Amino acid sequence: SLVEAEEALALQFPEADRGALRSVVALSGGRVGAAIRLLRHEGVLKIRSELLDLAASLPKREWFEGMMIGERLVSFAEDWWLTTEDPEFAERALKASPDRVKRTRMNDVLDILLTWFRDLALLAGGGDQRLIINADRAAQLLEVAAKLQPAKARTVCSDIEETRTHLRGNTNLRLAAELLAFRLIRANR
Repeated sequence: SLVEAEEALALQFPEADRGALRSVVALSGGRVGAAIRLLRHEGVLKIRSELLDLAASLPKREWFEGMMIGERLVSFAEDWWLTTEDPEFAERALKASPDRVKRTRMNDVLDILLTWFRDLALLAGGGDQRLIINADRAAQLLEVAAKLQPAKARTVCSDIEETRTHLRGNTNLRLAAELLAFRLIRANR
């Protein structure tokens, strides 16, 4: 179970925040081995934190910032790649095939965004706070959820999944990220 996986990780990574551990377990689909591999790359929690900061800032963002936020999402995908792969290989692959590399790691970025908006949908709908994935961000989530209609949070979850589907096709990565960013800003208004 996710709780057992979280307990196992807490023993191996006692310095890590429990809410962050829960998030990594969720990103790993409850697989302890996959979660440990992620946590061994110290940059992963930093990227997650920056990405959630960005998500939390969406209600204050202006429409015209969508392009910049889209570019930021793509750069998170690149950072995730560089953080989780062997450095020499990562640099070579990024030079040889930047679009393919970023496209594969964009799924990880979308997974993190999805946990945020699922948490918001749960809280905005009056769900149990103990069920949120990003427990270390409970205060932020509650603040955003208080002003968000549950239907809008659910729509964003669909938008994220739709972006994932487009990226499996031949959609332009940057355009897909920018379109998603505009949708995220709109939903948080």
